Amino acid sequence: MIDITELNAVNMMLESVGETKVTSLSGTLPTDVSNAQSILSEVNAEFQMQGWSFNRRIKVSIAPDGSSPYRTYLPYSSTSGDQVLPVPLMVTSRERSKKYGIRRETTGTPKKWYLYDINEDTDALGKTIEVDMVVGLQFEELPHPARNYVARSASRLFAERMFGEASSMLRQDEAKAYAAFDRYETETMDYRMSDTGSVDRAIRRSPYEDYRS
Repeated sequence: MIDITELNAVNMMLESVGETKVTSLSGTLPTDVSNAQSILSEVNAEFQMQGWSFNRRIKVSIAPDGSSPYRTYLPYSSTSGDQVLPVPLMVTSRERSKKYGIRRETTGTPKKWYLYDINEDTDALGKTIEVDMVVGLQFEELPHPARNYVARSASRLFAERMFGEASSMLRQDEAKAYAAFDRYETETMDYRMSDTGSVDRAIRRSPYEDYRS
């Protein structure tokens, strides 16, 4: 099995429209390559927003920061420029009566994400909070079936934007890739996590249905 790197995925997209493959994604890129890379990133982000076994974090305890302004920052493992990684995409309170949003700081490096209490209209929470999180991973951090689906979906979308429509073969490849991912997710997912509404909705949603139009 060939590992699907970001370069491999971009080359799959270029081949889908009859363009020549490239050997690197660094430096100044041709317009088609840059567009392909952007579409891959777009599809990857939208796909991960749904929350899957690989990018969902359950029962995460988050304590307020001990210094002013006493915000409750979301955890991260690394930084890239002023961005923290992984990027938080969605937060759901384990306490049914509470609703939290997420906001990003506009100053400082890195610009960290913090919780915002929607009910009380404040970011000074004053206690440890337990939440479920969906985080955004880099393309190459995804399991192989997910990378394959994202690459195939991005190839179909790339062709549609280039020519106005995609070939039936690209659509078939996308459907097969989703079927393979669905098998992976079914075997991997711990369905006992469906005690939260957001997880249950994610389990029941088909990304192929979302992206095929």
